[in-house]
Amino acid sequence: MKIKAKYYFIYTVLLLLTVYILVSCRDSNRKDKSEHSDYTIIKTLNDETNPSRETVSFQNIEIVPLETNENCLISTVRSMYLKDSLIYIHDGSLKLFVFDRKGHFIRQIGSRGQGPEEYLALNSFYIDDSDNSIVIADCMKMAFLYYDLEGRYKKKRDVYLDMINLLDKCISVDNHKVLLNYTIYENPLPGNRDIAYNLLDLDNLKISDKKSYLPIKSLDAGYPIGKHPINKLKKDVHFMMPNNDTIFSVENDKFTVEYMIEHRQKMCPSDKYIISANNEDDPFRLAQRYSKQNLFTGFDGLYETENHILLTYFAFDDGDYKGQSGFLANKKKLEGKYFRLGVIDENSTSIPFFYDVICSDEKSFVSMIDMNNFEYYKELLKDNKNEGIAPLKSVLDYLEEDANPVLIFHTLADDY
Repeated sequence: MKIKAKYYFIYTVLLLLTVYILVSCRDSNRKDKSEHSDYTIIKTLNDETNPSRETVSFQNIEIVPLETNENCLISTVRSMYLKDSLIYIHDGSLKLFVFDRKGHFIRQIGSRGQGPEEYLALNSFYIDDSDNSIVIADCMKMAFLYYDLEGRYKKKRDVYLDMINLLDKCISVDNHKVLLNYTIYENPLPGNRDIAYNLLDLDNLKISDKKSYLPIKSLDAGYPIGKHPINKLKKDVHFMMPNNDTIFSVENDKFTVEYMIEHRQKMCPSDKYIISANNEDDPFRLAQRYSKQNLFTGFDGLYETENHILLTYFAFDDGDYKGQSGFLANKKKLEGKYFRLGVIDENSTSIPFFYDVICSDEKSFVSMIDMNNFEYYKELLKDNKNEGIAPLKSVLDYLEEDANPVLIFHTLADDY
């Protein structure tokens, strides 16, 4: 009887333990589901492997050639930000220029040098709305350098090197925080080897949240994860990851999922997405390779207006390149369409999005034609007689081959 009682006791304990585990797992699954149940799926009306060549219909197009003079010569545009009718351009020659919306040069912010009010490196910049400052991130000085809106030096804020080393993009967030995005690289600093994003609290220099690239990695070179991986619209900050179909947001000092973008192909497994310059495996070639396996490698640019989202990507169909493309979605309808960027020729009747979509604001997406493409488009459009193309032709015809870029502001109808 004692033996039976002993086995009965063991059986009862095991039964209760099993029930507890099952209930716990069920609660855990419910918790996981609820944590991710607030995101919104944006549906697609077509296939990402066969983007539409239809011309997007714009409510308004504004062509803005940037002034060219010896004080504001732009080599390459690393990033651009629009605020209060001003255009801020981070140039590849480590300069930060300001233009007005008509393209007139206003000023340069700071200068490169050894002085206490100068920067040694211009990794990135952001505009701090809390004190109307333009902030330059300088990894060489291990500091944020603050300037007022007129370009006058204000102060320096020292930071730890692993917070700013290999920084590629940054943008201000509410509550005195800044979102930092890094190149994907085998970083020699142990504390930051795999970090894609840090949410840095500027009050105490502590990290409120972070996101890792792993299992995605780069073997031998540093790569930015995209042309424009972060977007700020009013107070909303959204960002994207490589090889991903998700738009993330910053809410209550944490990273959350905001949107999931529909696509027909399966996503490429993250552990297969390995960048290597020596093997010629850059993001373009990875997209091409995995398209042959019917796999999608996500987007390389994120842009938003009040009513629309634009995501850029490399379009392939079984390895056949279909061109630089985009997914344009209406936020209210929660649906969108994949389409080709830059489709223009001698028969075009309207100005399209060009390949270099560079930034956006509440009303407009901004694409760019730089000096490397002036002659190409001049030749392409020389026989085009359509009225819709005439404004662009007239601007290109008078530009010198080494002129600063031409910006094109594209405004969509709200219900497009």
